[in-house]
Amino acid sequence: MRTFGLMLVAAALVLGVGRPVSAQVTVNAGTRLMIRTESLLNSGKTKEGARFTGVLEGSLVVGDVTVAAAGSTVYGKVVDVKKAKRGRAKKKQARLGLQLTDVKIGGKLHPIVSDELTFDTERPETLKNIGKSAAIGALIDGKDGAKRSAAIRSGIEMIKKGGQINIDTGSLLEFRLMQPLVVQP
Repeated sequence: MRTFGLMLVAAALVLGVGRPVSAQVTVNAGTRLMIRTESLLNSGKTKEGARFTGVLEGSLVVGDVTVAAAGSTVYGKVVDVKKAKRGRAKKKQARLGLQLTDVKIGGKLHPIVSDELTFDTERPETLKNIGKSAAIGALIDGKDGAKRSAAIRSGIEMIKKGGQINIDTGSLLEFRLMQPLVVQP
């Protein structure tokens, strides 16, 4: 029985699972959090201050301690939104800013401060990333492949009519902690 227990511990360490939090652990500022969204966000419909949820794509590990397992729920809010509009004088571009606010660990919510992830139709890098993905998808599967690849690559989709930003359920987004996260058992 003891050998089996040691094998489980060894497997957990190899897989990056680590041991659970048993003493105070600090996750440093700058740590990356990759999340998979569970909410649909759209710059044309979502209001500033709206809440969204997601799950950690990978475990949050410090040393050999698993602070939050993959699949742990994270919460965030929309901190900036601008709806795209078309008019005679000028086309107004869309913008959507997101920030993480909490992570659920051991059944308790722990407040976090993340960077602001901003998607903006006026920012060249947003459109450039989508354009690259769309080109690759078009080579593989025509027009449908272009749309699908663009959405998968960047986690967002620009809708032609109105130029809104759409973040689908299941999109991968990467945030960074701006302040340390202290977790106590």
